[in-house]
Amino acid sequence: MAPMIIGEDGQVVYGTAYVSRDQALKEGVAAYARGLAKARDNPRVGPKPLIVRGLRTVKGRSSDVVISNADAGKIKGAGSNISFLHRGRVLFVME
Repeated sequence: MAPMIIGEDGQVVYGTAYVSRDQALKEGVAAYARGLAKARDNPRVGPKPLIVRGLRTVKGRSSDVVISNADAGKIKGAGSNISFLHRGRVLFVME
């Protein structure tokens, strides 16, 4: 079971297809933290993380998160983001 991030329009923004096989086997597709304070201490998080808020989970797939199309554009828009996605530098924060 691997989480996906999906835009409101249904387009997959992040999932197993975005992570290198080696990374997925070594550290998984994503990490989880309870609260922003703990998230900032995680080695997957850099000094200036891109933070987007989930709107809801996908019906029937509670590990998949829907984000706004604007936030999806932020993730897909910058070429440097592709690198962090391939390295699995994604962390879900649960409040």
